[in-house]
Amino acid sequence: MKFRTSLALIFCGVVTTIIGFSGLLVTRSYLDRVTLEFGNKLASIAATAAVAIDGEQHGRLAASGTKGDEIYNQIRMHLLRIKKATAGQGVYDLYTLARTDKPNLLKFVVEVDESDTAASFLEEFDISPYSEMQKAFNGPAADKKVTKDKFGYWLSAYAPISDRDGQTVTIIGVDASAESIHQLRNKIIINVLLLLVAGLLVAVPISWLVSGIIEGPVRGLVQATQEVGQGNLDYRTAVPTIREFKVLAESFNHMVEGLKERNFIKSTFSRYVSREVVEKIIGVPEYEVIKGERRNVTVLFTDLRQFTPLAETMRAEDVLDLLNEHFSLLIDVLFEYDGTLDKFTGDGLMAMFGNPVMHTNDPERAVRAALDMQERMRQFNVLRAEQGLPPLRIGIGINTGTVVAGGIGSNKRMEYTAIGDTVNVAARIQDLAEGGQVLISQATYEHVKDMIHATPKGPVALKGKKEPLNLFVVDRIG
Repeated sequence: MKFRTSLALIFCGVVTTIIGFSGLLVTRSYLDRVTLEFGNKLASIAATAAVAIDGEQHGRLAASGTKGDEIYNQIRMHLLRIKKATAGQGVYDLYTLARTDKPNLLKFVVEVDESDTAASFLEEFDISPYSEMQKAFNGPAADKKVTKDKFGYWLSAYAPISDRDGQTVTIIGVDASAESIHQLRNKIIINVLLLLVAGLLVAVPISWLVSGIIEGPVRGLVQATQEVGQGNLDYRTAVPTIREFKVLAESFNHMVEGLKERNFIKSTFSRYVSREVVEKIIGVPEYEVIKGERRNVTVLFTDLRQFTPLAETMRAEDVLDLLNEHFSLLIDVLFEYDGTLDKFTGDGLMAMFGNPVMHTNDPERAVRAALDMQERMRQFNVLRAEQGLPPLRIGIGINTGTVVAGGIGSNKRMEYTAIGDTVNVAARIQDLAEGGQVLISQATYEHVKDMIHATPKGPVALKGKKEPLNLFVVDRIG
């Protein structure tokens, strides 16, 4: 089902529900009020009839009288006059009841109706289901709802009959036809149905028009969502004129711009660190990554040995291709061990382990990565030898210590890097490493000495350092 059709049906359904529910409430409220007013009139008739009945005489009639004696006839004639006077109000029957020795049982005494359906003289009647009849001993009362039986619709009211002292000795009941209320109910229902039809006749074209206005912007947003979900971050949805949809569309486009920028940053950063590291960094607030902070890291430097003489014999384009191929090998290894590429240093690179994402074994990761780099270079040189090309050899230096890591630069351009004596020492160690060697500092050696075989190189003087440093050549793992 199309969106527009669904929206129109929902709108029509809402209109139908509102009209139907409102009509139900109005009908019920109005009928309750009409029933109450009619019941009050009947209760007034019952009270008027009760005034002219002598409670004591009625008591004697109920106790020892007979149907047809003088008291019976007097009361019945009185009730007949009341019935005749109120016939226009639908009054059908009037009757009196007297108490028995059982609390919930009364007995009929005098009744106007003498048809076959009428109660017989002194016939007992259980009033338990009739709460209003029970209340009549305390004052006039009327049924709250219309009663339906095989003879039609009825409403009854009751009033007390008192003795000379004002004490209630019995009650009088009035039954009246409630056909007029039932007919009024049917008439109201018909009017509500007509109103419902009229409402639908108006709602259908309006809902179709409104749904058409809404459908365009919604479909545009759905299409935009699908495009973005498929990775098309260049897609932008049209901005409609409806204010609410305009704000929604502009917010959506702004969100896509943010996603595009985030994706660009993620893609760019993936060139410097592994994808797993990128995912962790993306989840860290910006200020946590950029602000300068002290970190304990392991710094790794590489450099090609005797590359300048080789480059002088090659075309610039070939030099660039060779460097890219060389760096691709090293960076693949670096990312395998969750290292971070800090920068390229001509024909070498600087990498860090422990920044921006720290591991408990960063020195070990750095050493393993360095050995793997040398192994990849050996394999690379085998291929070069098959092509008759000279080998490439790199020296690698590693140092562990504290650095200050963060964004360095200006507001217009900033570089994320690390500075400090640890970095400088790592660079100096790399200068001393021979081609194919992995040379580490004493600080790094202390972290990995139980898992490597290394050859001490003895105290070595480094440029810029007053005291010589103990260095170690890593032979292998294990």
